[in-house]
Amino acid sequence: MSATYFTSSVFINALRDDINTLISTYYDQYTNTQPAQPFTHFKAVWSSQGWKWMHFMVFDDRARESFLNVTLRLFLGASS
Repeated sequence: MSATYFTSSVFINALRDDINTLISTYYDQYTNTQPAQPFTHFKAVWSSQGWKWMHFMVFDDRARESFLNVTLRLFLGASS
């Protein structure tokens, strides 16, 4: 994959939806169960949705940098 793919609306819109799903799933489960260990619970949600494989998405250095920058920006934007 080229670095420009990760700045395209195709990638950004899909990733934004995935991030929103992750956050809303965690929020819903957290508010319903009030787990004693919130981070452990978040890790379980993270893993169950396949996020644990995120670091395998891109092997090319240049494309990986673009992928990580866009991903981090979307996570930061989701928390706003």
